Amino acid sequence: MQSLGTVAHELNIPPENVEREGLKALLETHIHRLSVQVATICQRYGVKTYEELDHLIREEKVAETMALDDFQTADHL
Repeated sequence: MQSLGTVAHELNIPPENVEREGLKALLETHIHRLSVQVATICQRYGVKTYEELDHLIREEKVAETMALDDFQTADHL
């Protein structure tokens, strides 16, 4: 694996920029994956947001026992 300094030199940019941009890309990827997981859970219940799923459970339109695991997973994400 190349060091941060080597990559910075090859790209002709400051090492701080390499580190910052790498961290930014990592976080964006992680946030995207979490968003996809929440969207998948919501689609299961025909809603678009976590808040809509919460509303369905509170209004007893979806059995809480059926949705509890998914709701907790989405809440944790």
